[in-house]
Amino acid sequence: ELYQCIVINSNGWKLTRESKYVFLKRADMKKQVIPISGGNLQELLSPFVNMNRNNYILFLTYLVHCFFYNSSHFIAIISSRQGSGKSTLTNLIQLLIDPTLSTKTLLPTSIEELKNHLATTMLVAFDNTKKLSDDFSDVLCAATTGTTVVRRKLFKDIEMMILTLKNIIVLNGIDIVPKKADLLERSLLFELKKITPNKRMTDKKFWSSFQEKRAEILGAIFDTIAKALAIRETLQLEETHRMSDAYTDMCAIALALDIPLDEFE
Repeated sequence: ELYQCIVINSNGWKLTRESKYVFLKRADMKKQVIPISGGNLQELLSPFVNMNRNNYILFLTYLVHCFFYNSSHFIAIISSRQGSGKSTLTNLIQLLIDPTLSTKTLLPTSIEELKNHLATTMLVAFDNTKKLSDDFSDVLCAATTGTTVVRRKLFKDIEMMILTLKNIIVLNGIDIVPKKADLLERSLLFELKKITPNKRMTDKKFWSSFQEKRAEILGAIFDTIAKALAIRETLQLEETHRMSDAYTDMCAIALALDIPLDEFE
């Protein structure tokens, strides 16, 4: 089971040890589960995400689209009241996409720290985020579609180092709706319902239940990706979004999940 990778195309997906890519294992990476095909993603994930129907549909397409690495990506903003499970959902996203020992963090205090963090981590999740400055918003916007940062390797060195920023970004907080239009257009806002006392459970019980379904959820995500890739080949939309690639991909994902586009949009 060690050192296998997933190959996905429009015909399906498979586990293999053969790959033309070389993967580097970071020190903080955790083992991913072996996916199980054949599950219904909407039903499998529903018990762990407390959203209304419209938000949940958008969240499903967003989650699957996180695996479309070559595409641009909307920023996920989980903004809701206290006690709604924002941090738990953020952890769930990270565990499915990029399981690591270092999960969500607080937003860095400087632009340079933010750029360094984006350059070394594919999925970045910032916890308890408050107001975003214009400079921070600009960097996050650039990282959704891809950009580069050029700097000297050492203070007295003329040799240059190029950092590539292209990330999946998750922000959570009580009131973090972006004020800057550019960031708002690149964001998806997810509002969680308040968890009532009779619906609450311990962290241990929640994560134990999730781990039991995690392999099936991941397999269902890969099943959906394969279907979406086939749909994407011939999909033509009358209208699109500023984030055209991401929007078109997500429309294909919605159709792969048997969600009509008028309901998704």
